[in-house]
Formats: sequence, structure tokens, C-alpha cells
Amino acid sequence: DQFEVINLLGFLGGRRDHEIINICEAYTHIASAQKPKRIVFDYDIVVYSSGQWSLSIEGLFSLISFYPNQLTIRGKCKYQLTDPTEFRELSSQGLSNEGYGEMTIECSQPIVVFLNASEQT
Repeated sequence: DQFEVINLLGFLGGRRDHEIINICEAYTHIASAQKPKRIVFDYDIVVYSSGQWSLSIEGLFSLISFYPNQLTIRGKCKYQLTDPTEFRELSSQGLSNEGYGEMTIECSQPIVVFLNASEQT
């Protein structure tokens, strides 16, 4: 599977309002993408288009969706969703999961993954 990656460096760590707007703009852009796409902010926040994604995460991470989403999380993490699960928009459902390595996330809508600074995808 081919997908596009956009790396955005220097878009975090300044004004919080700018960070939030930048994440929202990335989410809006990715929601209308014609092919799978991932936007990475300073390796701390990753916005994924809908579809299936392989990630490697060691440590804490959180997920947020801006639209209702069907989500599965399988692999090496503390809280898995092995069957498609309704994931409410702008909810706390995805707060504070813990990754232990390789996992797969499948989503019907774009998803934002918040990582600790030391985590990578």
C-alpha cells in the first residue's frame, strides 16, 4: 500500500491556539484525501487518514477523532479493541493507552495519535 507522509517540524511548542488550529487543519486536509495519508507533527502528534495503519509505539499514547469512528486497535498495547468499536468524536475514550511495540489501528474516519516526546510511529 502506498501512502503519502507529510512531516511538519516546528508546528508545536509555541502558542497552544496555533497548535490546535494546525492539528484541525491537518485533520480537515486528511479527511478529504484521495489516498492514504499521514501527517506528522514534530514526531509528537500524528494524524492518520481512514484505513489500516501499522504503528510501533513504546509508552503512553492517546487517540482522538473529530467525527464518529469505527475503530480497532490490535497488537501490543494495554487497551485493545479487537472488534470494530464505536469511537465517539471528541471524547475521552482514547486517553492514556500504553504501547509495547507493534500494533495495528484501523479507523473509518481520520484519527489523531498523541505520543510522548520519546515515542515513535
